[in-house]
Amino acid sequence: MSENTELARIRERQSLDRRHAGDRQRENDRLRAEYLEGLETARVAKITEGRVKAEGELREKLQTDFMLSNPSASESDFERVFPRMRDEHLMTEAREAHEREKRALRATGNYRF
Repeated sequence: MSENTELARIRERQSLDRRHAGDRQRENDRLRAEYLEGLETARVAKITEGRVKAEGELREKLQTDFMLSNPSASESDFERVFPRMRDEHLMTEAREAHEREKRALRATGNYRF
């Protein structure tokens, strides 16, 4: 009888161990997910911060250029034309980047158009 009791205790202990292992696994999965979510949030915040900084620098540059080329212009004039100036600037940058990429590909011989 004591052998059966001992086997029952061992089985019960094994069952508890499996349940605790499952609980630990779920907790580890939850912590891992929170950690990865935190990393992703930090990455997105850094990208956003960089974009906001770049947008501010671009705005400042365009405003300086606008005010120098139009001495009689006011701040409201700049605010009115800024979206169009920004779009034109970004389109020019994109075109130039595309051309640079094509030149680089042609230099390697991998671009034939």
